[in-house]
Amino acid sequence: MRKLKSDSDQTCTVAFQQALDDLSVVGNWELDAAIGQARADALVAMLFGVDPQDAQAGLPLASFINGIHPDDRQRVSDQIYQAVQQGSPYVSE
Repeated sequence: MRKLKSDSDQTCTVAFQQALDDLSVVGNWELDAAIGQARADALVAMLFGVDPQDAQAGLPLASFINGIHPDDRQRVSDQIYQAVQQGSPYVSE
């Protein structure tokens, strides 16, 4: 997750993550695997650090993957690829 800055220029990822954990929110996104492009709602766009309008119009999947913590990117990419190959849903928390 990308770090957000407060007015005092301090990172506020802990408070943001706590707020997300307390909300039990669900975002929506869909992947067109044939062209490697994903479309997402504003919540998903915010979580992955992409422009909400661009996310709604569609972006390369890599744009969303880049918003994932570097330690988790390969695992998530592999899980998405496996779901596409098997024709199964991709579900993740």
